[in-house]
Amino acid sequence: MASDVQEFEVVVIGAGPGGYTAAIRLAQRGLNVALIEQEALGGTCLNWGCIPSKALIYAGEQVHRLKTSEAMGLHVSGVSLDLAQLQTWKQTIVNRLKGGVKQLLAKHKVTVITGQARFLDSKRLEVFGPQQNHQIQASRAVVIATGSVPATISSLPLNGKTIVDARDVLNWQALPERLTIVGGGVIGLEMACMLKNLGVAHLQILEGTQTLLPGFDPDLQAFIAQQLKHAGILIETGVNVQTAQVMSDSEVKIIAITSTGETQHYDANAVLVATGRKPNSGALGLKAIGVALDARGAITIDAAGQTNVAGVYAIGDVTGGPMLAHRASQMALATCGHINQEPGSAFAPVAIPSAVFCSPEVASVGLSEPDAVKQFGTEQVKTGVFPLVALGRAHAMRPDLTPPPGFVKIVSHGPTDRLLGVHIAGEHMAELLGEATLALEAGLTVQDVSLTVHAHPTLSEGLMEAAEAVHRQAIHYYSA
Repeated sequence: MASDVQEFEVVVIGAGPGGYTAAIRLAQRGLNVALIEQEALGGTCLNWGCIPSKALIYAGEQVHRLKTSEAMGLHVSGVSLDLAQLQTWKQTIVNRLKGGVKQLLAKHKVTVITGQARFLDSKRLEVFGPQQNHQIQASRAVVIATGSVPATISSLPLNGKTIVDARDVLNWQALPERLTIVGGGVIGLEMACMLKNLGVAHLQILEGTQTLLPGFDPDLQAFIAQQLKHAGILIETGVNVQTAQVMSDSEVKIIAITSTGETQHYDANAVLVATGRKPNSGALGLKAIGVALDARGAITIDAAGQTNVAGVYAIGDVTGGPMLAHRASQMALATCGHINQEPGSAFAPVAIPSAVFCSPEVASVGLSEPDAVKQFGTEQVKTGVFPLVALGRAHAMRPDLTPPPGFVKIVSHGPTDRLLGVHIAGEHMAELLGEATLALEAGLTVQDVSLTVHAHPTLSEGLMEAAEAVHRQAIHYYSA
């Protein structure tokens, strides 16, 4: 190990959306900042998650549109997929965005260090780099932004071929004919829709709970289950997967206990394990310096991102909670404000939006209807639903003549008319989340939303009409 110690005011560990945002903001405030990253700038989200998955999801949707556009007078024959070229296109996008992050860090004079960091004490870190190991000293603070890793199952050991995770799938050069996905949460459903559109013939989802998308509003859960079944994706809930037997390089047998207690075998060419993610805190040496962790390895923090150890902060997935890139970025800004001693710096949003980019999309922010009822009581909760079948813009975007599926649902507090939650389903409907989240953050009433002029014809009119539907006054849809 080199004897010299590099000194910085703040050291950030992890260059994902939370980490690089923190590094840039601190540098903007005039601090000398180091950013340590073990793999690639942008972290999981940019390299193996949010961005590459959305690129491939978009490609799958284009394939589906080409195959269903005859009603528009667009006759396309011989649609085929060059998966190698698609992977090149996807990687070009990733590389371009990663290069943008690199440029931003350079322009803000952030020192980027490649390697695995481990605490020696609350201010000193040892970095195990590809060339040599060295020590780094932080005079003011260390920010942990190491994100999360897949929550694997010991009985389903990944091998990169027949038992894989989402990172493997996003780099596939060939598609299996038969795929089983273990897990019906966000990752499992996004991968299912993408792969079905790209051409996987037989696809099934095995989910351990009784519903897909646990935690989402029941109307969204029912909607996505219906849409997946309509697309030909088989769904089984209440299934407890026990193990998988690899029969060959292209055959695997899954053994599971069904909701009725029976043992069931499922045959596939590959199994995608999509059982969520867990905080990535194990290699940092946190216990040695006394940083408090919960049972899952999530770092315990306050609203400013402070741990129980002075000068050590944590943001994003490594702290548990909703594992979302935009949450990590906003946490970073609050934490940087606290490090820079800016008054009132705390991460305390009214609600955090969540979008699932399946086909079609579902999105949610705020309280679900059951959660609102639990908090306020049945008599004080009012809802309004506006179906996309009554929305002109949604019809104008359909490649065939089938009615557009989806809806906008608003959950409100009846006595005050205050907005409590917005739940959205439909093609491109996740784009409405920004307005819905702003309305919740601003404490707007349902009437505030309904009285806001929305441009016609746009999808955003669905939010306005849903607000009117709360009071049974929607113009373009009648509900008794």
